[in-house]
Amino acid sequence: MEGPAGALYVESVEAERIAGMYDRLEKAALTESESVGFVAALAEEFE
Repeated sequence: MEGPAGALYVESVEAERIAGMYDRLEKAALTESESVGFVAALAEEFE
């Protein structure tokens, strides 16, 4: 959290859970080039 004195880093089970979810999402995400190809393929289907 940002505050007048700078950033405060909260360590908790909930923060660890959210960080773990983010890590899993990041690993499952397409790369930039894969995303471009995916969107281009979808666009072709709707032409």
